[in-house]
Amino acid sequence: MAPAVVWLVAAPNRRPPPTLATGATATSSYEVLKESLASGGGVWASVHRMHLPALRVGTLDSLIAASDALARDEKTVDSVVDRLLRQARELQEDETYTPLIEGVSAATYVRSFRWDEAKFTSSDSLDAVRATLLESASRLEAGLKVRLADYTAAKQAVTAIARRTGGNLLSRSLAGIVKREHVVAPSSEHLTTVFVVVPRFSVEEFLGEYESLCVPPPASADASAVDPSKFMGVVPRSAVPVITDGDHALYAVTLFRAGVEAFKMGCRDRRYTVREYEFTESAAGDAEEEANRVAAEASSSAAAFGAWTSTAYAESFMVAVHLKALRVYVESVLRYGLPVDFDVTAVFPAGSKGVSRVRKQLGEMYAHLAGGRGGGGGRRRWLHGAGHHVGQGVFPLRQRRREYAV
Repeated sequence: MAPAVVWLVAAPNRRPPPTLATGATATSSYEVLKESLASGGGVWASVHRMHLPALRVGTLDSLIAASDALARDEKTVDSVVDRLLRQARELQEDETYTPLIEGVSAATYVRSFRWDEAKFTSSDSLDAVRATLLESASRLEAGLKVRLADYTAAKQAVTAIARRTGGNLLSRSLAGIVKREHVVAPSSEHLTTVFVVVPRFSVEEFLGEYESLCVPPPASADASAVDPSKFMGVVPRSAVPVITDGDHALYAVTLFRAGVEAFKMGCRDRRYTVREYEFTESAAGDAEEEANRVAAEASSSAAAFGAWTSTAYAESFMVAVHLKALRVYVESVLRYGLPVDFDVTAVFPAGSKGVSRVRKQLGEMYAHLAGGRGGGGGRRRWLHGAGHHVGQGVFPLRQRRREYAV
């Protein structure tokens, strides 16, 4: 489903001129928009009032400073919303998934928007309200970083286990592969078993030379090499095949402990790989238990992270809507002046044709706000509006600011 477009439009209310009778009543811009855009046979948009409190305006300097800061803050908060949504969809493995906002869709939340006085006190200064909104977004972003790191670590642990149990003989764990019968005298003071990975095409060569591979290194840099015939560190005919995979074979070789390092050096020279492994009777059970534990922890981490991400996305979306409403409010005060006498309305155009129709209709409705010749005279004024995409919870996917200087 394509994202829904919403425009936040702030327009001055219509007041009767002083010359009219006392019984004349004011007309809110919301009612005017509703009558023009969402009534009769040609419904081009749905129109919904944004319920905003009477925020503390402050001085002109504070309004200008708040306007500049809100423009930056809006981009920051939107990026947090986008990151949380992408993360939620990744965890759900569903590119269309969008968490609900207080039990309703994103568009429905905007349609029924009311300022959350409990979280963002309207009696505070504009800077304080803005700081509270930005702090909420920053807290969610910091929480995402911490939880993402934990989740990534849990996934990497599962990957490491899978690599150890599902790789080739050069990397996979030998627990469960090496059995008791492959190990000779594990508690012997003088003998030990070494496990060697041999390329399958070199098996015959290895079996013909492994007994002579145990050549100790020279005693010093100036000493001559030891004659292999005078040193025998490998127990003759002790190589036992353990397992074979597609490219390699694993052999268990029994050595005198004094010759282990020399044997490893000989294997390296001939491109045989010695696997460091200490056999224990419980190794297979311990490996399986670890794999199950890591998998359970990763599953639990993913579930907890998914739940937190959905909740955090909903909270960040609400922060974003409040911030956008605050920005519209501040910029409208700057454009329309005091006392505050305008409505902020959420306009949802009906499809692409509705967008063009609504744009044209708004331009015609508020042409009288233009300054200069033929515009009613006086100071140049603006119709303030902002366009966003809120369908599927993306707020905004793409943002347009439309200022009707007509």
